[in-house]
Amino acid sequence: PDYPFTVALAANDDLRVLSPGWHAEDSAASDLAQNVLGVVIGPSGIADGNYGWVQQHGLCPITASLNSVTFVAGGAVIAAAKTIDIDANGGHELVVGFTPFAVTNDTTRDKVICFLRLFSPAMNVGTP
Repeated sequence: PDYPFTVALAANDDLRVLSPGWHAEDSAASDLAQNVLGVVIGPSGIADGNYGWVQQHGLCPITASLNSVTFVAGGAVIAAAKTIDIDANGGHELVVGFTPFAVTNDTTRDKVICFLRLFSPAMNVGTP
């Protein structure tokens, strides 16, 4: 995206970057854990061009999930398309956290409690 300056730049002007300029996008299936920023905190998400809070570590009660997915207690989870999913392949480079409780797919829900661990490897789930 383009972020305009408040004044036009002239030749030999000096600039100093004051913001880290982090930009993120919705997760996609099989995103590497190192590329996952976290779970957006807030019911409406973060609108393009705005800022907001993102949780990266700890128990998160509002992690988006699909109704059809069954989570096992202590099971590793990976990023999916704007949600989390079970880690069916044991790829530790994809793991973003784990579900501390079992959640069956017979429960109507769009969120699940997940313990996020994006600061360090989430858990030992084998080697790729």
